[in-house]
Amino acid sequence: SFDKIHSSHLRQLESREILQREVFPDGKFIFRDELDKLDLSKFGVIVALGGDNHFTYVAHHCENNRILGCNSDIQTSLGALLSFNPLTLKQTITQNWENTTEESWSLISVQIEYPDGRKINTVNAVSEISIRNTNPDLTSRYVILHQNAKEEQKSSGLLLYTGAGSTGWYASCKNKEEDK
Repeated sequence: SFDKIHSSHLRQLESREILQREVFPDGKFIFRDELDKLDLSKFGVIVALGGDNHFTYVAHHCENNRILGCNSDIQTSLGALLSFNPLTLKQTITQNWENTTEESWSLISVQIEYPDGRKINTVNAVSEISIRNTNPDLTSRYVILHQNAKEEQKSSGLLLYTGAGSTGWYASCKNKEEDK
């Protein structure tokens, strides 16, 4: 296991080097724990270098930014939600950017109101939001209000998802032979 994990780590470091050296030499490169400390509205485009989970994590922090998903290790990660790897991103930017189409993805956010009147807003999510009890044996009452329609549910939690959450998951799990 160590060799597999270490090899992937080295490929991910090489992916970052390609982006720093050849694609965005003047770009600002940060680690994910710095996302909360920056004013992301100052950046026109954000590149999330990693896998699907990293892409959705970065999307939580971006409200009006364009995000490019770049797979950092194509040998071990399918990257169903990602459009690029470092080499295809380099090729697209240098040779074919004007023919690139931009996709608009649905974002989901939720306001949660507690019985004591407290209200919190979730982050914007590109895939899903899970709202659940700390203990799966507990049941809670959820009143869902959407476009003036009200519905009550009782369960140990809710999973709210966009098309990327459901279709991205399905695309990463299905057998590629089924497509032929």
